[in-house]
Amino acid sequence: MNILLLGDAMVDEYLHSTKKRPSPEFSDISAYEIERTATECGGCLNVLKNLEGMITLDYEWQHRIFPVLMTRAAKTINYKQRVTDYYYVTPIAKDTKKVRLLYGDPPQQILRIDHPCVITEWNMEDYEQKLSECLKKEQIDVAVVSDYQKGSITPEIIKLLETAKFPVFIDTKNPDLSIWKKIPKSILKLNATEYRNARNLHVGRVIIRTDREKEITLLHLDKNGCFMSTKLFQTHPVENANPIGAGDVFLAGLVAEYTRTQDLNKIIPYANAAARVSVQKSGTPTVTHDEVINELEKLRSNSNADRIRPQAMGI
Repeated sequence: MNILLLGDAMVDEYLHSTKKRPSPEFSDISAYEIERTATECGGCLNVLKNLEGMITLDYEWQHRIFPVLMTRAAKTINYKQRVTDYYYVTPIAKDTKKVRLLYGDPPQQILRIDHPCVITEWNMEDYEQKLSECLKKEQIDVAVVSDYQKGSITPEIIKLLETAKFPVFIDTKNPDLSIWKKIPKSILKLNATEYRNARNLHVGRVIIRTDREKEITLLHLDKNGCFMSTKLFQTHPVENANPIGAGDVFLAGLVAEYTRTQDLNKIIPYANAAARVSVQKSGTPTVTHDEVINELEKLRSNSNADRIRPQAMGI
């Protein structure tokens, strides 16, 4: 199974503190003592490391925050006698750095600062040409687009994907969904806010995660944009959840399970369990296949207990 990953790379930086005092400059704000810092992959690189966590059981992704991915880099990974090749054609042209201040134990986020930082000068024409060659020469089975609207997914890139004969999983911050309408097998992943703000829903499948993440709805749209059918997948919210990177984990879970089953009805529960594992971790989490399977087993056990309990009480 060959996977093509496209999107915007991010850098997540965490500043950890457990000590604060009134600022000597302004009495109504606090000064925090930074005790340690951590830097992690974000954006499409977070999707990448979670893909590798959920598709393989024995491959350790080395965190390379600033890779220059100007040429296709292929990694061959064995998973239960299945070989998966990853084709990374991701430009690092307009990188965004997210700095988060975490205070207390357990740490709570109290401040986030976003600022752009150019990591590598990038020739987009060269990038588009390399992608075109990749699509012509390589046998791609599924594509993943992680579009944070930072400049990596250009109209030319989308036009190239319109020739795709394979499913294209799309996570986009662009509210105008008409730009994807000519991609034959597009599968859009939206959260509830993105769905409410979306314009021009088109033929395809839309997977929606609700505000409180209590349910996932799979919508099939007809040529007029009307609902042909809907299917609801119940989820199980987590208290004090860490939402950082959960959407990336959910997207990676969809694709990881697709490589095994090619069944939307099976990949959504898997992706939901992956996101549930993610929000119980700190930082920008990486989730493994083992963790997802364990979470699914716990959810099934709890579900069975809920069904059995009323009978045991004679209700």
